[in-house]
Amino acid sequence: MKLHLFQFLLIILSFNLGNAYFPELRADAASVDVDTLIGAIGLQKCVITCIDPLVDEIHKAMAMKNTIDNYPTLCAVFINASSCIEAAKCPGAARIYRIVTSGIENLCTRKQKYFERQHDCLKTHIDAKANYCDKKCNYVNSIAKLSKNLEVKIYAKIGGSPLPMLTKIGEICESAHCFLPCFRDAMNSVCKRSGGIIVDGLLRPFHYLAAFLDESGPVVQRMLKNSIPKTCTYLTDENILIQIRKGGKAAASSDMNSVVRMVQPNY
Repeated sequence: MKLHLFQFLLIILSFNLGNAYFPELRADAASVDVDTLIGAIGLQKCVITCIDPLVDEIHKAMAMKNTIDNYPTLCAVFINASSCIEAAKCPGAARIYRIVTSGIENLCTRKQKYFERQHDCLKTHIDAKANYCDKKCNYVNSIAKLSKNLEVKIYAKIGGSPLPMLTKIGEICESAHCFLPCFRDAMNSVCKRSGGIIVDGLLRPFHYLAAFLDESGPVVQRMLKNSIPKTCTYLTDENILIQIRKGGKAAASSDMNSVVRMVQPNY
C-alpha cells in the first residue's frame, strides 16, 4: 500500500482536528510546533509551498482569541491555498488536499450564511466554550506534546516518516474523543445547531477515510489496524463519527453518505 494513505490520516489529525479556525486550539502559538508536525508527515515540497500561508494562519490563531473575527481571513487564505494546489499539479496532492480540507471548505462556503446569521452569538460564546472543553479534555496539550516529541522532531528533520508517526497519535485521538462531544453540546446549548455544524466540518474528512477503508481490501485494513493506536479507531468508524456529530444513538445519514460518495480517495 502506498504511504500516502498514512500521510492522509496524519494530515487530517494534525491539520484538520488541529486547525486553528476551529475552537479546540486555545493555546498560545508557541505551545504547538506546527512546522514540526507538518515536516514529520513528509509532504511534497510543492504542497508545503502552497499551504505555508494557511499553516501560518493556523499558527497565529492558536491563541483562540477573536475566532469569529478571524474566520473571513482564514477562508480567504484557504481559497488561495486551494488555487495554488490546483495549479501546482503535484502528483495526487489536489485530491488529498480537497479531502483533508473538506471540513474547512464546507464551513467557508455552504455554512457561510449560517455563520453570518449567528455571528453575534458565536462571537460571544465560541472561545469561552472552546477553552472550557480544552481544559476538560487536555486537547491542545496533547498536540503540543506530540510536536515536541524528540522522535517526531527527528522525523521532521529527515523529511518525514508517516508510518512511525501513526503510532504516536493515540493521545491526540483520545483527547479529541473527549473534546468534540463536549464542544458540540456546549455550543449547541448557546447557539442553535452551531456545535453540530462545526463538529461536522471537523469530522468530514474522516467520513471519506472511513468510506475508503470500508471499500479497501483486507491487506489495507490490516496494515492500518496494526499501525493506528486503538484510541484512534473510532475515527474510521462511520457510525461513531455520525454519533459524535449528532449526539445520542448513531444513525444512518443519507446526507453524509451522499457527500462521501462525491469525493472518494483515489489511491
